[in-house]
Amino acid sequence: MKEVSLRAKNTIICAGYARLPKSVTADHSYGVLGVELEVDPSDSKVVDAACTIVPSLGERFILDLLIGYDLEEGIDPIVSEIQKRYFNVAQKAVISAIDEAYRKYLEFKRAKVDEELKKLSSLS
Repeated sequence: MKEVSLRAKNTIICAGYARLPKSVTADHSYGVLGVELEVDPSDSKVVDAACTIVPSLGERFILDLLIGYDLEEGIDPIVSEIQKRYFNVAQKAVISAIDEAYRKYLEFKRAKVDEELKKLSSLS
């Protein structure tokens, strides 16, 4: 069995997907844009990210915004930067995919809190 890196053992992957506008889907077989966030749950920071179907310059811009970002701050600052600086027909899809990945992170966080509460209640 392959040894898993230390970072991979401590991080989680949260993914979000959004439909691309019809004007873009003609050139792409799936018509879906994906964003993946690798998050360290101990400090809520994005340690790595990926974005599909975005041209390389736009992808670098989006990844620069995401990597190192603390999800405890919410995604409004990231959405605002994308709206102010990223003018692409897929802008709304990028924002929707980031929002979905963020919501997946919040679900993970809530599940961890629920798990901890169950452990505490079983000790009483």
